[in-house]
This record gives sequence, structure tokens and C-alpha cells, in this order.
Amino acid sequence: MRKIFYTVLFAIIGLIVWLVLKQSTSPTDLTVVATASNQPLTNPTTKPTQANISISDPIAPSIAPVVVKTNDVPIFNLLNPKSLDEWKAAVPGLLDSSDGNWAMSQDYSNPGLPFVIGSVPFNADFITVFTKDGSSYVRRIEMQSPTMNITDTRALGDSLLEMMGKDKTAFHDWCDKAGTNWMYRPLFSSGNSHLSDGKVCAFAILCGFNDQRPWVINFVITDP
Repeated sequence: MRKIFYTVLFAIIGLIVWLVLKQSTSPTDLTVVATASNQPLTNPTTKPTQANISISDPIAPSIAPVVVKTNDVPIFNLLNPKSLDEWKAAVPGLLDSSDGNWAMSQDYSNPGLPFVIGSVPFNADFITVFTKDGSSYVRRIEMQSPTMNITDTRALGDSLLEMMGKDKTAFHDWCDKAGTNWMYRPLFSSGNSHLSDGKVCAFAILCGFNDQRPWVINFVITDP
């Protein structure tokens, strides 16, 4: 009887260890909800379909941070498609990361380069421009905000969700639970919207590993 008890106990412990290891090694994905619409960032009542957008590393190890003086004048509106040459001309320190993609990393002391997403101001400390097969065609953009406290995170997230025509209830619930605890899980993802040019946009909250400013908003525009 005792032998059976220990056998069952070891089996349970082994199952728990396996589940923990599986969770810790699974990739981080941003689940986006594709909304079919002829108007950009609207029509939240349309029946959604599911897609997955993976999130790149917050800082590309081959790109050294740079410090760039900025002002409040937006470089351009992210919802207006730009060519690779336009991105290279507009973003100081945007460097080829040797895999056909281009990246810029700002020093954390810098407030970020100013852009606008629709009508929402968005400063970016980290930008990645993904091209298609090494060509000049831009298939995807990722922009990460500076680290923020929960108040600023809520304000920026609210503005983005309102622009995207999405309900804020789940986001407010996440903010209330997460607070300043950068170890809080799960992280929040917005679900996505379709732009008028067929691209998909969405954002996710990333961990900033900072007790005072623990959160980063990662905004993505990509081919579906």
C-alpha cells in the first residue's frame, strides 16, 4: 500500500515539474483578432477571426543604443505606409541588423522618437522595420514605448483601444490587477484591427523589469 502511495506521489510531482517547464519555455505570442472592415480601426462588431503575431526581442543584441535629441513634432503617422528608404531617412540610427531587417534602439534616458498612430501620440525607444526577402518592401513594423508606470500605461492603452474601436473593460481589469508588479502574468494583448491597406495592427504589454516603470507597450503593424 505504501509503495502504491509513493508511486502516485512521484507521478504527480513529475507532472507538475513538466507543466512548469513547458510554460516557461513556450514562446511569447501576441494573439490578434482580425476585424474585417473597409474602414481603418473601426467596426468592432464584425465577427473576428484568429491569428498569431509573435513578438520580437525587446532589444536586438546587434544594435547598440543611441541617444537622439527629440522634440514633440511627430516624424510621421504610422498608419500611412512608408517605404524602407523613408524609414531610413526619418529615423536616426536605424541600422541593418544583417538579416534584411532594420532596427534602432534608444538609450533609456531618452524619451523616444515621436510618432503618431492615427490620432494617438506614440514615442518609440525601439523600432524594428522588417522587410520582405531583403527587398525594400516593408512587411512589418514593431515599435516599443519607453518604460512606463501603470498610470501612463493605462492612458496610452486607453487611447490606442479607443482609436481601434475596442472595449476597454478587459484592459482596465488587467491594469487594476497588474499595478506596478512587473512579474504579474498574464500580460495583456489588445486583439487586432485591419487597416484600409490590408495590414493588421495590434499592441501588447511587455515587461520592463523596473519597479517604478514596469511596463512597455509594443505596437505592431504587419502583413496578415
